[in-house]
Amino acid sequence: MFADLPKPLLHVVLHQPDIPQNTGNIGRTCVAVGAKLWLIRPLGFQLDERHLRRAGMDYWEHLDYEVVDSWQEFRQRLPEARVWLVENPASRWLWDATFTPGDVLVFGSEGCFFLSLACLFFFFFFFFFFFFFFFFF
Repeated sequence: MFADLPKPLLHVVLHQPDIPQNTGNIGRTCVAVGAKLWLIRPLGFQLDERHLRRAGMDYWEHLDYEVVDSWQEFRQRLPEARVWLVENPASRWLWDATFTPGDVLVFGSEGCFFLSLACLFFFFFFFFFFFFFFFFF
């Protein structure tokens, strides 16, 4: 039964993270639940062995993660994945959402308004999709 599920079951994306300790905590959680962590550059820290140890990320070799250069590159890697933008404040609670295997949770930079801009982008994308679907099908 579980062999048919996609691997990993969940993707966690940190868009331009600034604080290595926050990234470390999220990475540790990803290891615990079997999620894949994606980091979108630029990063506010280095991922070499010395910096990872200093930030308390000594478990990093057990983490399934990738670093990509842009949001566009990430979307090219997982074009069909359903994306959930996590923001504060939000229009609904996280636990009210119905997640499916392979979903993506996106967290913006600690000091950025990325998620608000991304919400606007997705609004226009879905508006265009439904407009196109309505008139051509």
